[in-house]
Amino acid sequence: MAEIHDYNVSIGAGDGEWSGDVPSYNEDPADIGIDPRDGDQEPDAIEPDMEDAPEHENAAEALPQPRVSTVRSAVAYVETAGGEVVLQRRPGNLPAGTLAYPGMLQFLGGHANDIRGKEPEALDAAVLRELGEETVMHKDGQVVDEDAPDAPVLTAEPVWEGQVLGTGKNDEPVLRTVGLFKVVLGENVELVLKPQEQGDGGIVVLPKTEEALEAHAAEMTPFAYKALKNIITGDNQWA
Repeated sequence: MAEIHDYNVSIGAGDGEWSGDVPSYNEDPADIGIDPRDGDQEPDAIEPDMEDAPEHENAAEALPQPRVSTVRSAVAYVETAGGEVVLQRRPGNLPAGTLAYPGMLQFLGGHANDIRGKEPEALDAAVLRELGEETVMHKDGQVVDEDAPDAPVLTAEPVWEGQVLGTGKNDEPVLRTVGLFKVVLGENVELVLKPQEQGDGGIVVLPKTEEALEAHAAEMTPFAYKALKNIITGDNQWA
């Protein structure tokens, strides 16, 4: 498991970078938007034109500072029994400012229930709860009775946990704590989104190959793309 870093971050490159503690705000638990590729540029990759820079003592003051989300996210890398990857296409027909990354492919999941004065919800429990709230299991084309003795049981295997920089509903930078878990479906078992979760989106199943990943890269949220690339290729480059 990756180490969870302190909320002291550096963003940008060269003369345009800033570093320091960032403010913390409560987040509306409506979406998960994550972008680990932000801030990956090498030093001096960006050289701002200081003649045109705004009048600040330090040009870095002009860069937007990320909001630190106090809500932990738990998402699932779901795999079918045949080794295919199960993703959710986010609704794209909602008003602007409703969701981050509208219409894009992402992992299923949501936010942990961290209620003040109570024990925080474990992330592996949160991801299974979220799957139950968002989807219905089908087996052999029929809805599974989850109370039946032979009902399939899902388990969540930890893959990665850490902080990632992404964007919020209004394209503002947001730093989030995220736990990623692997969930494997049984033979002839599939997940179907509940109507209230679907909108004009839905479940998308892709082959677990580099070719399929790159073919759909432009449709994926940045975290989904990077995580799947690590999983498929074994690169393990999470930072």
